[in-house]
Parts: sequence; C-alpha cells; structure tokens
Amino acid sequence: MSERPEYNPDEDPQQRMETIGNAFESQEYERAVKDCAEAITKWSREGRQDAALELAQKIEVYRPQIAEAQPELLNAFDTKLAEAYLYAGDSENDNLAGAEERYQRILETKLTEVPEKGELPETERRKYSEVFHALDRLGDVAFVSGEYQEAGERYADAIGKRDEFADDPNEQGPLACATYGCAASAFMAGNIENAQRLSKEAMDKLEGIEDKEVLLRDNIQALQEAINRYNSPDFSQHERVLEKLDESVRQTGGSGGGVKRINFFELFVEAEKEAEENEG
Repeated sequence: MSERPEYNPDEDPQQRMETIGNAFESQEYERAVKDCAEAITKWSREGRQDAALELAQKIEVYRPQIAEAQPELLNAFDTKLAEAYLYAGDSENDNLAGAEERYQRILETKLTEVPEKGELPETERRKYSEVFHALDRLGDVAFVSGEYQEAGERYADAIGKRDEFADDPNEQGPLACATYGCAASAFMAGNIENAQRLSKEAMDKLEGIEDKEVLLRDNIQALQEAINRYNSPDFSQHERVLEKLDESVRQTGGSGGGVKRINFFELFVEAEKEAEENEG
C-alpha cells in the first residue's frame, strides 16, 4: 500500500480530488472513504459546496466495489455523499432530491438491521446512531425544501426510533436536536402552540449537556424568542413574516447544514423588517 500523503487543508480542491480518486482506483477504500469524508465535511462548511458535490459525484462510481470489498464502509460513504448533496441544495436546483435519494438508500439497507435495545450490545450502539442520523437528515431535507409538515413527521420518526436508546449519553444531543426540528417545523407551519411546547421539550432534553451543545442551546433559545415575538400584543405581521421566513429558508437551502444551525430569531427580525418595508 502506498504511503498516505499528509492532509493539507489549504490544498487545491482539484488536487485533493485527484489524490482521493487515486486512492479509490488503487482499492485503498478505507483510506479513500476517510479522506473523502474529511474533504466533503471541510468544503461543505467552508462555503465550497460545489467542490464537495463535484467530489461526491466523481467517487460515487466506486460504490459497487466498496459494497463488495468492504461493505462495513458503505454507511460512512453514503452518509458523506448525501451530505454533499444536502449542503449544495436549495430552491434553485435538484440537489435536495439527490440528498433525499441517498439518505433513503442508507435506511433501506441499514434500518432493518437495528435490533431491539435489549438485544444490542453496548459497544454496538454507536453504529446504529449513524442510521438514526440519516433519519434526522431526512427531516432537514424536507425542512429546507419548505415541506414543514413532512419535516415534523420525519423528526418525530427519528425521535421515536431513538427513544429506545434514550439512556445512551451519545443520543441525548441528537434527541434534543430532533425535538428542536419538530418545534421549528411547527413554527414554520404556523402551529405556534405546538412550537412553544416542543421548544421547551428540546431544551429540557439538553439538561446536563448544555455546554457540549452550545449552538443547539442558543438556537433553541432563539426560536423561543421568535415565538415570543410572534405572540406579542404589538406584533401584527403574522402571515407576511411567516411567508418571508419560508422564502429565506428555501433560498438558503441546505448550505447552512440543516435546522440545527438556523437562528430563527435573526431570521424573524429580518423578515419582520422586510415585511414592514414592503407594507410601507
């Protein structure tokens, strides 16, 4: 096996793609999957979604070989392919449909393997949390597509399947995040009472791990502030602001990485200002 080159975060994306492609060609699948995961994560979160998507599209051709040679790598491989499509998806393209297809593929091949909690050895729990991650992400895909009822149902499905493992410390944060997704979906659908209740449930699920989930904690609080503003006696732009919020969510798409990273109070203030300016 050839010596693995040191990962250079400043390397040109095309060079990086060539290095990763060579690893797949030489059937060094473990190394190749790890490197492509690092690159897709880095580029997606740096605003280089086009590069991440290009890499995903180039390497997907190797999926059958991975499935045959090292099927244990498929879940990580498929997860990163789907992530590249999610981050590159918005209302102007069909990449969200591409993310949907790839997350569904993970569930088709993996979800039936998840046993009952009592049958699952402690050391194996983390493996199945990756499957639950696909359920979370399907909620994100629906949410940033503007399908808020569908998103809420998908987040609820993720919560229901995760509840079997609710005593696992690794699942506490994801449970809170999925509950936040339910709350945000209810808010965007105009079901403010449910949004208020669910946002409190999400915050309650963070008890004891707030310092590990600072972004999620802050954004749950931001959603609660947006709900309070919506319910305030001096607020009258209910329908217009929700329309502006919907427009903003669809335009941003998956580039922010899903519902966990959305600050609804900031979006609400911007939407309220725009609605007032248009009225004037």
